[in-house]
Amino acid sequence: MLLSTSRRQNKKSVMMSLPARSRCFVSAKAGKVQATIIVKSSFDASASGGFTQDECQFCAASNHLIDLYVPSVIKVLSFIITFFFLASAQTNPFRSTFVVPDSNTAAIRFERNVNTYLWNANALYKYDDDDLFVNFGSRLTSVFIRSNFLSFRDEQNHSLSVSKKISPVFSAAAELQSFAMSDSQASSSTVAGMHTGAAGISYQPYSNISVTPMLGVRYDKQQFQEDDGLNYRLYAQGDSLELSGYRGAFSGHINQSDLGSRKFKNDAAEMNIAAEFSESASDSIRVRWLLNRNDFYIPADSAVIKAFGMPMNIRSRTDQLYSVQNIISYDIGAGFSTDITATVDSRNIENDFYYKTLNIGANDEILFNTTVQEFHLEGAFDLQYQSESSFAIIGFQLSERDERHRIERHNSTDPFVVDKQEERIKRELQLDNTAFNTGLRTTIESKFSSLDKISFSASSSLLHYDTPDTTNTDDRDELLINASLSETHRFSTVFIASITLEGTLAHLVYLHREKSANNNWNRIIRLSPELRYSPSEQFRMLNSFEVSANYTVFDFELLVPSVKSYSYRQIAFMDSTSYDMTKHVGIDLFAHIRVFERGEFQWKGFSERPLQRIEEVTFSPQIRYSFNREWYFAVGFRSFAQKRFKYTNNIRQFESTFLSAGPTTSIMIRLSSESLVEVRGWKEYQHQSGGAIQEFSNMTMNVRYYF
Repeated sequence: MLLSTSRRQNKKSVMMSLPARSRCFVSAKAGKVQATIIVKSSFDASASGGFTQDECQFCAASNHLIDLYVPSVIKVLSFIITFFFLASAQTNPFRSTFVVPDSNTAAIRFERNVNTYLWNANALYKYDDDDLFVNFGSRLTSVFIRSNFLSFRDEQNHSLSVSKKISPVFSAAAELQSFAMSDSQASSSTVAGMHTGAAGISYQPYSNISVTPMLGVRYDKQQFQEDDGLNYRLYAQGDSLELSGYRGAFSGHINQSDLGSRKFKNDAAEMNIAAEFSESASDSIRVRWLLNRNDFYIPADSAVIKAFGMPMNIRSRTDQLYSVQNIISYDIGAGFSTDITATVDSRNIENDFYYKTLNIGANDEILFNTTVQEFHLEGAFDLQYQSESSFAIIGFQLSERDERHRIERHNSTDPFVVDKQEERIKRELQLDNTAFNTGLRTTIESKFSSLDKISFSASSSLLHYDTPDTTNTDDRDELLINASLSETHRFSTVFIASITLEGTLAHLVYLHREKSANNNWNRIIRLSPELRYSPSEQFRMLNSFEVSANYTVFDFELLVPSVKSYSYRQIAFMDSTSYDMTKHVGIDLFAHIRVFERGEFQWKGFSERPLQRIEEVTFSPQIRYSFNREWYFAVGFRSFAQKRFKYTNNIRQFESTFLSAGPTTSIMIRLSSESLVEVRGWKEYQHQSGGAIQEFSNMTMNVRYYF
């Protein structure tokens, strides 16, 4: 028995817009577009002789990705260029739709850590005048691991938005997005890409209202399956709208693609309405709607292959959200004000399969369409106080989230199918849950004098997690309390001291006996003083100390021999000092010491049986030279030493040691106040107990240019 491939026509989706990325060098040759990627960076002297076999394989695999990627981009770009210049090109429809950079930037970052190579590159460009608007973004991420086998992952993303005025109220608009990914880190290589382009006309009858319909194409590749089809979009927005004392704004977009058997939708709408009833009272309402649908290729099971002859199935995920939020604000006076917030969210997540069949074997699974229904209700009350020297807020929050799991039943009387269906229904019902959360929070900050400042913050929450199904043993209660007290005192203009005391208390209680062995109390205490001393512009010193303890005590450890309470204790010291010996020469020193101990713990007697001790020391001095704050050179040394000890019959015994040390260097050239070129390197020699000395080269390069 075969099931039809009908789809719910009212399903829509919201797909997050992809960040912009860039990757390759493209050249035209023999009427075709070709691309070449060359990655070469190593400290090894032998590398200068040419590319290794792994690097050549890496280039070949990357070129395969670009060969698939570039032709689709050219097709989309041709569509955009043809439309845009036929239209000939006032108000830019993308100025509120897209986030544009404050300035044009280009940046490259390269990092080599042992045998891992990481590249990041991005570029942002914006041009805006009364007649033309251009916004371009590009980003590349590439990870390459040299080991016994080749491993790499490349991602590139580009976006382009253009708007050109053709009349006082009409503008020609165009968008281009492109994403490509190649990954060999998984068990099998993965190549995927998505390229869309659309063009349209923006209509703006008023300065604060605009509507932009667009039509375009989309090319998509996933799991070696290629699809293409129409892409249609609609943008609408209105700002600073006023009617009968109410202020409002709205924005929304529809972005949908029809690729035949696969559909993609990215729809959203939001409306905000606010009113001031008096100088001290206001009310605002926000209504949101989001819809997200993505279709993915997945390998088909044997039953689908036999029934439909298709090697790939299609899984559709649709996420829909309705949300309403109301905030009432009231200024009581004398520095006091209140906010009352109410939020209602309704969310549906649907997972469907395009091909389904009931003609399966005894060991096969029937594919079911499933739905997750979430309903969230939240209310909050905040009371604030503010004066010239103090600020305080106390708030209460109450929320409830209800989650239900459902399947779409098959119309079959076959006993085998009925049994399979009832079994799946029971599994889905086991996932139903309800969560109640109650929270209380407060923050207080006060300046007692020009020399002292104190701050206190605390929060507590109580979670009740219930599951209606009796076979689900996740029912539990969770209590979490956090508190922090900090005081800062300025002894003089050159010396400031502060101290912070933090505490956390958590209690986890499972209600069913099957998991009650995990019931525990967790207590964390942390004390951290800090000293800042700067007697002159040439000398700066920061010292910080930390003492912390973490105790986890199980409620039933006396009844369950395999469960033991434990403790973690730590003491640490950090020093960072800089001294400018002359106008051009200075020295920097960084030191960090940490002692960490783990052991079994008894809360009643507050006693500990130590199991492990770790001692770590980091030391890194350097001398630097700078010229006119434009050139910066530094050389230094970095070392890290770790000793491990174990305890036998409460006697500490040496276990192992690890040492890492080597020279460091840094070069920075500042091209402008924000543009720079920076290169850092570290030659690392590692030695572990019983092993030989290993040598590694690490490097980081940053290039950032604003124009």
